[in-house]
Amino acid sequence: MDLSHLQRIDTSRSERIEVLETLPWSWDLSFDLLSDLASYLSAYQLVEGQVLFSEGDRGAFMVFLIGGRIEIRKDSSPVGEVLVVRFQEGKVFGEMPLLDGGPRSASAVAMADSKVYLLTQEAFFRMKKEHPRLAMMIVLKLARILSQRLRRTTGKWAELLA
Repeated sequence: MDLSHLQRIDTSRSERIEVLETLPWSWDLSFDLLSDLASYLSAYQLVEGQVLFSEGDRGAFMVFLIGGRIEIRKDSSPVGEVLVVRFQEGKVFGEMPLLDGGPRSASAVAMADSKVYLLTQEAFFRMKKEHPRLAMMIVLKLARILSQRLRRTTGKWAELLA
């Protein structure tokens, strides 16, 4: 996976733990699990307008948005580019390729200078071997996120059909 278009920044494990503690996504994880998770994350800085990933990319990683704003856009829509969602800091996204290895279904673009932590597929596979309990908790959290997003999408789809 090529992340060379991104500016990696050095952060200490303790800094990553401190930031993770503020994310609602991780509030039900113990300090020890947060500490373990922090060891698998890499930090990157994006500038406004920078593409984090593009629709069709094969890069498998999920994103913790630590600061800034990211838009998810569908480029291959029949009506042209469509805004799917805007994420503010504290959100987690981009998890589908991490789970299924498939290509990106949309593009992610920084709408302001942003800081992200990435969990790459390689790091996730290492986590599964070294900390299987943590990996299982991550999968369960991602399943919950995907389920919530599918429910919202189903509701919107029903509204469009009505």
